[in-house]
Amino acid sequence: MRIHSVEMAGFGPFLSPQRVDFDAFADDGIFLVQGRTGAGKSSILDAVVYALFNNAPRYRSAAPLQLRSHHCSTDDPTWVELEFSSDGRRYRVRRTPEYERPKSRGEGLTTERPTAHLWRLDASGWTALEASVRTVAQALDEILPLSCQQFLQVVLLAQGEFARFLVADSAERKTLLGALFDTSRFESFDRLLQARVASRRGEIERAASATDVVVEQLVLHLATDRPEEPDEEWLALLHGTTAQAVAEAEEARAAARRLLDERRSEWEGARALLALQQRRDSLLATLARLDEQASRVGEARRVVARAEASEAVRPARETCVRLDVRLRHERDALAKAEATYEEVHGLPVPSVLADERDDLVERVAAARQALELESRLATVRAEQDQVARRIEELRHQLGQVEHRLAEHRQVLEREATTSVDKASSVVLELIDEQARSRRHVAAVAERARAEQELLVAGETRTRASAALDALRRRSLDQYAGRLAQGLVEGEACPVCGGVEHPAPAEVTGVPVREEDVEAAEREFTAAQAACTAAEATVAAARARESAHAGARSPELLAELVHEAGLVVRDAERQAAERAEAATAHAELDHRRQRMSEEVAGLVVRAEALEESADELLRRVEAASGTSESVADRLDGLQAQLAALDGVLSCRRSEEKLRAEHATARAHLVEMLDRHGFDDEAACVAAQRPAVEVEQLRRDVRRHDELLTVTTSGLADPALHELPEDPCDPAPLERLVHEAATAHDLAAEAAGVATQRHGTTTDLVRRLRIAWARDADVRREFEVLRRLAATVHGEPPNTRRLRLESYVLSVELDQIVQAANRRLHVMSAGRYALLLDDRVATRGNNAGLEVRVLDHHTQETRAPESLSGGEKFLASLSLALGLSEVVSNRAGGVSLDTLFIDEGFGSLDAETLDLAMHTLDSLREHGRTVGVISHVEAMKERIPAQLLVEHAPGGWSMIRTLG
Repeated sequence: MRIHSVEMAGFGPFLSPQRVDFDAFADDGIFLVQGRTGAGKSSILDAVVYALFNNAPRYRSAAPLQLRSHHCSTDDPTWVELEFSSDGRRYRVRRTPEYERPKSRGEGLTTERPTAHLWRLDASGWTALEASVRTVAQALDEILPLSCQQFLQVVLLAQGEFARFLVADSAERKTLLGALFDTSRFESFDRLLQARVASRRGEIERAASATDVVVEQLVLHLATDRPEEPDEEWLALLHGTTAQAVAEAEEARAAARRLLDERRSEWEGARALLALQQRRDSLLATLARLDEQASRVGEARRVVARAEASEAVRPARETCVRLDVRLRHERDALAKAEATYEEVHGLPVPSVLADERDDLVERVAAARQALELESRLATVRAEQDQVARRIEELRHQLGQVEHRLAEHRQVLEREATTSVDKASSVVLELIDEQARSRRHVAAVAERARAEQELLVAGETRTRASAALDALRRRSLDQYAGRLAQGLVEGEACPVCGGVEHPAPAEVTGVPVREEDVEAAEREFTAAQAACTAAEATVAAARARESAHAGARSPELLAELVHEAGLVVRDAERQAAERAEAATAHAELDHRRQRMSEEVAGLVVRAEALEESADELLRRVEAASGTSESVADRLDGLQAQLAALDGVLSCRRSEEKLRAEHATARAHLVEMLDRHGFDDEAACVAAQRPAVEVEQLRRDVRRHDELLTVTTSGLADPALHELPEDPCDPAPLERLVHEAATAHDLAAEAAGVATQRHGTTTDLVRRLRIAWARDADVRREFEVLRRLAATVHGEPPNTRRLRLESYVLSVELDQIVQAANRRLHVMSAGRYALLLDDRVATRGNNAGLEVRVLDHHTQETRAPESLSGGEKFLASLSLALGLSEVVSNRAGGVSLDTLFIDEGFGSLDAETLDLAMHTLDSLREHGRTVGVISHVEAMKERIPAQLLVEHAPGGWSMIRTLG
């Protein structure tokens, strides 16, 4: 990862936009950020962290309030923009925090919500990726493999932060390392193992309880005594006993079954013989009854045959009757049709009508053509009326259009009082002046407050100066007395050199101590600094007041803006009216042209319709003849044609029915002869109702079927040679009941024995399975318990070191090894960092204690015992080692930019040389290192510099030097 540039405005101490181009220092490899204390050097790094992580750790929870510069007025924006590269892709992120700004409408302030945008540089330029705080954070999590805390440890070594890691106790170091290397999964694994051990222990106890319940069930089931320790031999004995009982019961049941089968076979034989005797006697009785019914069944069979023959002739008879009726109806219709013809034509009906019909058809067709001409004439007359009305309507509308065109021409010819652009320009100028006026009012109030604070600071400085002068005068007054107190007889006076002291001075008043003078001097210095700061504030306020001066009063400007707004709205209204009139005039002119063209076309159409109507009227009058109209003429001809067609149709139908009637009568005679009837009356006499015929048919069929069945049954060989005396199976049935009762008792006893053996088998199986499962579970539980105890730092873990602490100690060992490579150089081989691997006591985290080995004495000591400069070198080495290891753990991310914030002031010249040599080694492979320091020696050693300095207004500016 490489940071290319950062730009900010209204952020921290920076009011106006400031840009830092880190790529400008790529050739130097190392640059210095220098400036006075409080100028804002560390705020550059705050901007980098805020842009990437929406966080500024220096400000903690108050970041949104602290990030916005206190130099900003309500109109000034606050934003940070950062460009960086990761995995060969270049990105740009821009953020704004939450702050108060003026409302776009009305008075007062509104809250500007925080924003975030992310772009990526492609071949075509910057491409927007995300545009919300949440989605930008998600995208940056995927782009950067470092958390905010890891970033602060490996990229931005903040002031005082990397020294804390050296002197931290084990608990603090564990917390920090756990967050950097995300070892919470090991602690979760430890908790999971402990929970699983407790769960498995409960399962084993529940399983043992369940096994005891099964043993009790087995004892109660067999009504036996429970041994002290149930074992496999006891289970085998119980299972064998119930199995033997089952075998004996089954043998008794089989013997009872054999006896039952023998008795049942004898009883079934007697019952079969009795059934054959009863069947033989029944069939003989049925045969005698059928012989008595033979004559009656023969008569029924003859009646059915004659009725079936009559039914076969019936369709031919019904056809003749139906044709007789139709023939009479058709002759009546023919007579009516001939009467209608004579009435319509006024003449008798001729024998031949075909020629007369052809003539009528031709005259009807001619009348229909004339009727169509009459209909066309009516259509033409209607269209004439419609055209006339349309012409009149269009001429009226043309008059209205001419009137509206005149009105729109008056609007277009009217002069405008002023233009919208000119009026809007005036309004914008007044709004700008109004904003300057408000800023001037705010600046006047701010200048008044600053002058009041300056007055107070001046008075405080005057009082401090007077107090200091008074102390100094009293000190001078008492100086001779203090010298006299130190005189010794026989020794020279430090002032006059004499050895005699005839009249030594005395100290008058309360003695003035040196500490009192120093305290008064500090108060005066603080008051002087406060006064100087107040003077700078007054100067800045006066500068802002002067910058915004020249505007009229806000009240007057508000009235002018309101009046100018009315002028703008009036100009806009007039412009809208002219635009609307121009559009309407063009539309109406186009409409007038279309209407005029339509009127001309309609006039031509009216003339053509008039000529067509005259021609049609002439032809219709010629076709109507003596009739009042063509329709009347057509109705008369159609009535004559209909009467003629009616006669023709009735004649054809009557002839056709006569032929069908003759054919039907011949077919009836043939059917009577075929079925043996002398005439139609004999056929009618043979008819019977269908229900009667069906009943007789069923009687005959039932008699024939019963006779066949009876004859076949008597032919069965089993019915031959049967004894005449009936068989009695009752004594054998009693023997069967006795054998069945004995069998049921044996079967019940066998079932009880089988059920008892089955229950015993199931309980024995459950016990054996439970014992086998418990043995496996106990073996697994022992393995799990030892693993959980080892991970938790309990025996058999001889070091009593938990898994998370062990992993962190391995990571810390890697960090120490990386740190020692640099500390060896910076301490000239004197110091090295060591891990304390003593066995942990209760509550401690072994493996996370860091000691310092002094090669001069070969003794180890606590890091707190190092001097300030030595502690800085050790802390820097450890921080650089931590940076190296964390970057490797983050997927081998390349960290091409590194910042180190302060700490070099505690180094002497020789040690500073060693530290600079280490920093020079960090520039390998194109890495850029930024050092934040106000140490003068660093300015001489690092030519590429960024200078952060205060502007006259109190805010900070950034300049590039070297």
